[in-house]
Amino acid sequence: MTPLILAVIFCFWLLITLPNGFTFFMFFSCISIIIYKFINKRNLRKKLAEKIAIQEKNYEEWYDTLKQEKKLIPIDSDLILKRKEYAFYSESSIDFYESRSSRIYQSGHAGFRIAKGIYIGKTAGNSRNVYNLTLIDSGELVLTNKRLIFDGSLEDRSILLKNIISTRAYCDSLEISVSNRKRSMFFSVNNPRIWNYLLTFLTESLEDGLEDLIDSNGIINFSSDN
Repeated sequence: MTPLILAVIFCFWLLITLPNGFTFFMFFSCISIIIYKFINKRNLRKKLAEKIAIQEKNYEEWYDTLKQEKKLIPIDSDLILKRKEYAFYSESSIDFYESRSSRIYQSGHAGFRIAKGIYIGKTAGNSRNVYNLTLIDSGELVLTNKRLIFDGSLEDRSILLKNIISTRAYCDSLEISVSNRKRSMFFSVNNPRIWNYLLTFLTESLEDGLEDLIDSNGIINFSSDN
């Protein structure tokens, strides 16, 4: 049995057997809830640490292979790509989120109350925007030498690499900021560090002549310093 179940059984025993059982029951119930929340929070931290460790291990293995081969090899894609455009990384079952705003109004009264719900005087209030992440769609995320493409079941996004301002890797998602968009986009990828590295490499290489690094087979050759 889990500690929580044992605590609940003990609380019921107190409730039935002791003269002040209800008081003890309420006391131990509160204690049990606090202990349960503490254990649950600790388990969540442990799972998060394990997830980050696995991501780090997978990233290091992927990066070591990349350094040894010193090249990015194109992958097959069902997307219709442009001339001299090659896909280099993709992932399916990706959740795509956007930051959306909602307006919250907080009312107040500048007068005084004469009865419940009845005020004399002015009514004052203010409103403010609150931003939340909203799930837009699920689909495939594909990175090419020209674009970052999201192919969803309902909505699609095609982002030119030259328009990407910044990328940020979180433990469970990748944030993309684009010059012609006010708010960021978030993609729930398996290993954000790999995506972040590839996006950073490709966007920075655009200024240094990325097309010169791509051979006739679409392979990107680069030095070990990248």
